[in-house]
Amino acid sequence: MSNLPQVSIILPTYQGERYLMESIRSCLAQTFGDFELIVVVDGSTDGTVELLRQCSDPRLRVVEKENAGLPRALNSGFENARGAFWTWTSDDNRYHPTALDVMVRHLEARPECPMVVCDHWLIDEAGERVGRSRTAVACFLYRAAVARQTGAYRPELYLVEDTDFFLRLQHEGGAIQRVQTPLYDYRVHAESLSTRHIGRRQLVLARMKWDLFERGVLSGEAHTLFEDPIRQAA
Repeated sequence: MSNLPQVSIILPTYQGERYLMESIRSCLAQTFGDFELIVVVDGSTDGTVELLRQCSDPRLRVVEKENAGLPRALNSGFENARGAFWTWTSDDNRYHPTALDVMVRHLEARPECPMVVCDHWLIDEAGERVGRSRTAVACFLYRAAVARQTGAYRPELYLVEDTDFFLRLQHEGGAIQRVQTPLYDYRVHAESLSTRHIGRRQLVLARMKWDLFERGVLSGEAHTLFEDPIRQAA
């Protein structure tokens, strides 16, 4: 009988001590317990390492590395992942207790599905709900076998590395399915990457779309693919 975990959760963090333990606790409180949590410390100089030393749960592993950005931190985490299903979360967000259980059962019952996504709540700095997302991808689980075929997160597409990866994964493995139940809290605050780099993100998004268009991953009229990101960046 294999001692390998069924699920690998990667949690990259850089200077994220403010909400880090809240995020970790939400992982460790899952009703589905057969997982490993790999925290990748991406060169943090705050109190992150000291906080992690207080965690004794055997499911938690820590990888420390020099700061090189989110895509490389994710790749470092997944290089150490041993599960059949993979996911990652952010140091300022949190799972609901049944999130993993719902997503694992969904994939187990649908072998044709490469990845499942759940709805999520939007929360503010204090953790209060301010909205709900039924379209964005924040809470998800995908098959490790398809992820390996898809390839790594691309550092040159920093800020849209997740969108790029999910589009390539869908192209490789088939349609992504959605569970329309909010099982995750996505924190909206002034220090988040998506808030601080919104204009730059739109420009990188246009670059990503052009690259995937040339690869045959995206199709359609060129002007419809690139007009919105460029306008938003401006």
